This record gives sequence, structure tokens and C-alpha cells, in this order.
Amino acid sequence: MSTVFETPPPNFSQHDIIQILLSHYSINAEANPLVSDRDQNFLIKTDKGQKYLLKISNPAEQLQILEMQNEATLFIRSQDPDLGVPLQIGEIQEIEKNGLTYFVRLFKYLEGQLLKDKGIADSSYEKLGKFLGRLNRSLDSFN
Repeated sequence: MSTVFETPPPNFSQHDIIQILLSHYSINAEANPLVSDRDQNFLIKTDKGQKYLLKISNPAEQLQILEMQNEATLFIRSQDPDLGVPLQIGEIQEIEKNGLTYFVRLFKYLEGQLLKDKGIADSSYEKLGKFLGRLNRSLDSFN
């Protein structure tokens, strides 16, 4: 069995994504690809100004891993509601393409800048450390 690190990431077109949004989420929007290493991610923008993150899992990803990620996110939110974590919208969807199964998740988009675009100032390391400390503390009793 191949791992997510050995299996090529999904390769859905923007047209495919628009169709997935319509058929699974009843959302009419534009889809812009985002950088990802093993999944495929898109920034979704509706004509009403709503933004979402659509994630298509690597075909080698196990559903249980994605479910655990969602449970961890919900747990973090319950422990530290002000900690910025993306919330999944609806259920994990399953789609097939070229004989492979992919899991699709839609999240509320968290506004912000990517480190690759902004760079990191010395003062940001302290903020990052505080964030990671809060994240660690919120997951302390997660199992």
C-alpha cells in the first residue's frame, strides 16, 4: 500500500472543482488553486464575498485520519474558542476520478497572510510560540 508521501497528489481542474462545489455543497463560486504538498487545495470565492477552503485528499489518505483531524479541530475550538482554527462545513464527501477515491472537505476560510508571502520578523516568532503553546494546551487532553 502506498503512503500519502509516495502517491501523487490529486490533479483536479478548476472546472472540476466548480462542479464539485455545485453538486456537493450547492455553492456557485470561483476556485483558485493554493499550494499543497500531498493534497489539492483551493480558495473558493462566491459572488457574495464568502470565502472557503476546499481540500481534496491524496488518494492514499485514510478516512479515519481526516475524521481525527476534524475531531481535533472541534476539540481545540471547545477548549480555546478564540484560537483560530478552521471549521469543517458539512460532512466529508467521497468522489471518484479515474478509478481512485478522493475525500473532499470544505472549511471556513481564515483570513491572513502566508509566511511565504510576508516573511517572518523576529517579533513574529514570539507570536508563533504563544500560538503553538495555546494549541498544545488545548490538545492536552485530546485522545
